[in-house]
Amino acid sequence: MTSTTADPTQARSTETAPLRRLWQRCRPSLTPNALIFISTLYFMLVLNTAFWRLIAGQLEHGATGSPLLGAQMAGFMAGLTLLLFALLRFPYVLKPALAALIVAGAGAAYFMNTYGVLIDDDMLRNALQTDAAETAGLLSWTLLVYLLALGLLPAIVLMRVRLRWATPLRSLLQTSGLILIAILLTAASVAVNYKAAAPFVREHGKQMRFSANPLNLVQSSIKLARHSQLLASDTPYHTVADYVRRTPDAAGTPPNLTVLVVGETARAMNFSLNGYHRNTNPELAKLDVVNFNSVASCGTATAISLPCMFSGLGRDHYSSSAVFNRENLLDIAKRAGYRVLWIDNQAGSKEVSNRVETRQLTGPANEWGEVSDASFIDAFERVLDEPAQPTLLVMHQMGSHGPEYYKRSSATTKRFLPECRDKQFDRCTEQEIRNAYDNSIVETDHLLAGLIKAAQRNNPQRPVSILYASDHGESIGENGLYLHGMPYAMAPGEQTHVPMIYWANPAAARFAGVSATCAADQQNRALSHDNYYDSVLGLLRIEADIYNAERDIFSNCRPAPAGPATSPLRQARDETRSTGQSRSKLVSHSTAAEPS
Repeated sequence: MTSTTADPTQARSTETAPLRRLWQRCRPSLTPNALIFISTLYFMLVLNTAFWRLIAGQLEHGATGSPLLGAQMAGFMAGLTLLLFALLRFPYVLKPALAALIVAGAGAAYFMNTYGVLIDDDMLRNALQTDAAETAGLLSWTLLVYLLALGLLPAIVLMRVRLRWATPLRSLLQTSGLILIAILLTAASVAVNYKAAAPFVREHGKQMRFSANPLNLVQSSIKLARHSQLLASDTPYHTVADYVRRTPDAAGTPPNLTVLVVGETARAMNFSLNGYHRNTNPELAKLDVVNFNSVASCGTATAISLPCMFSGLGRDHYSSSAVFNRENLLDIAKRAGYRVLWIDNQAGSKEVSNRVETRQLTGPANEWGEVSDASFIDAFERVLDEPAQPTLLVMHQMGSHGPEYYKRSSATTKRFLPECRDKQFDRCTEQEIRNAYDNSIVETDHLLAGLIKAAQRNNPQRPVSILYASDHGESIGENGLYLHGMPYAMAPGEQTHVPMIYWANPAAARFAGVSATCAADQQNRALSHDNYYDSVLGLLRIEADIYNAERDIFSNCRPAPAGPATSPLRQARDETRSTGQSRSKLVSHSTAAEPS
């Protein structure tokens, strides 16, 4: 008698066959138009709470014809979303595109709902340029829930749908009809009560555009892709100055050391030097610093403000494409004979330091595994101990980078307690959030004071100056907004009013030709990042034909320049041009140019 042994593989296959059949049967069948309508409805009802909050908030503040106007905005939003999805109505395109938009839309919804941010190309650029540590600071269980429950799960269900495609001709007619419906719905939503809708859209159009999910993601991604295409191109490097020269040091004078501290997310209104009711600058208040109290940033995110500060273009003329492969402030200082050293405690320099010596800040890790900004003091002392040479030292802080403000201060500088120790602000009180943020400002105060004291301990004959300026500000709950990155035209002052502080020892004051009294006289002027480039050139005593004295904060503290016949700058420019050695220029400034 022969015994038969069952095949284990066959047995397992038999056991799982019902599950596979069930999985295969759980595939709803829909027409492409039905799937598009359902997806539109999902975005409207689930992933656009930030948009509806914006509309409701504005209607509460007395918009004319509120009930009808709310319905109009709903129709307008639905029409545009429907139009976008209709343009994706192709086999092998529709389902993957809708699934990707749902997952991305869930992530966008989390950040808009949690922090009140808007999604534009600058925000996307800033996100893509964020390092692993900063990314980890934004991760949370709530974000995971958004991505899984509102993004991934619906996307999986969508991908399981069987689409019933018509013949090519009929499908073309159906697509055309869907596009027509979308256009008519969009137009009718505005036209039905145009008198009320027109001013409402005109006033709040930008906010609506950047909060409308997924329209904000699509338009911002397209704009960002255009910029990325530029970066990928073979654009040649452009110099912007025909002539650059460092003014020779006086005989027997040690080489100049200028320190630029680039702050992060610090807002001027939380500096007690600017009248804040809390003492957030206990150490700087005891030092002889010049505090500029009315300074506007170039942007509301590091990816914009940082390159803009060093570009010399000014906010009105700045664009990410204009600064690509363009000579910046650091390049000019290097051409003039300065050693230029960039030390970073952030997610990189946003390409500003590409052509100069760059280091990552090192030092003991704090309890969260991060290097504290206080380690800049040790790095500065090491530079002071090196053989003296003309040096421009840039320190890029972690500063007050959120949302984990509590990680930005040490135990010795935490003056305001209790502080929020959670990246999800909804788990903290407004006071706890403010406490954590203010402690980060105290930490910056400690850093700047430490740098000044280190410089004071050094050779008093060596010119040493320090200029601090933050890249942008921060919202910490005002009007329901948190963090930063709002489009500049609608950004609140909390995100654009930034601190700027200057200190120089007597030798540096003589070197730059700026007396302490005259420097202090400038502190109440209305300034901006537009003044940064030329002011630093002046402090470095760099003569260049792109220097604009009207933008130099300290230019009126120096003696008037020599006349046309005797000016060394003019003579050198004439000599350069007469020999036909003029360099190609992307942008040209003149000393007589009007400041923007």
